[in-house]
Amino acid sequence: MTETLESSGFQTIATTVVTKTQIGSDIVLPKWARQIVSIKPIIAVDIPTTAEGVLTKYSIESDDIAGLNPFEVLGTPIGPGLGAQFETYQEKPEVYYVGCPAQGGERIRAYCQVLVSSTSAVMVAMEIRISDQPPQYPQRHAKIGTATLTGAVAATDVQGTAYQIVGGNRIVELQAIFSHVTPAAASSVIGYFKYTSSEFEKSMPVKMHMNPVPSVLGAAPTISTVNHGVNRNVVDIGISPNTTIQDYFYMGLAPTIQGYFVTGVIYQ
Repeated sequence: MTETLESSGFQTIATTVVTKTQIGSDIVLPKWARQIVSIKPIIAVDIPTTAEGVLTKYSIESDDIAGLNPFEVLGTPIGPGLGAQFETYQEKPEVYYVGCPAQGGERIRAYCQVLVSSTSAVMVAMEIRISDQPPQYPQRHAKIGTATLTGAVAATDVQGTAYQIVGGNRIVELQAIFSHVTPAAASSVIGYFKYTSSEFEKSMPVKMHMNPVPSVLGAAPTISTVNHGVNRNVVDIGISPNTTIQDYFYMGLAPTIQGYFVTGVIYQ
């Protein structure tokens, strides 16, 4: 058995939300490839020019593998800073299982899009794991929603924008992120992401708690806001072939200055 890694190469991407940018060049699968096993999105801020968070989504697409589309996932958020000097903070990159069958020779494109406009230059890449063995588990698809302002009020549901997933029968994992964008004061944030749909096999809403964002103690601190990566949780939720999801964000402790949240699902 052979299982190896390929890279899209590096790409500086536009920092406006309207631009979906291809990362590097097309990846051509080797002739012996029989599976796209997983992907790992990579991101870094080149030289920070403003204290701001960076939220991104990634996708892989192919004209040669119709069953690959869509596969959209969240990149590891980069936490903003507060003060005259700060260190940008991010967790290690996430790995997402795909399990897409291949025949070898297919061309794969990787894309990235900033979800909230930023001013600092962002460099991205995509790592793809390839195997010469066919998948042992059902192929997965992934879809994310829209970045939504959280507001700065606790104990209330903040409604996002509904999104649709097509062709699946089960949601197997949840993905979501929260980030301050331009914090004006140090403040902790805790809360949960709520998923609702009349097409869920069981009608109860799904509530996934966020990784808490901690605060600091001190006068006029110079800090980095710590975002503990992408919030992910394994689930098993039956759905219909056409399922519309309405998402919400509920905060137990709200930020002094509002941030953004985004949710998504991985399904098969």
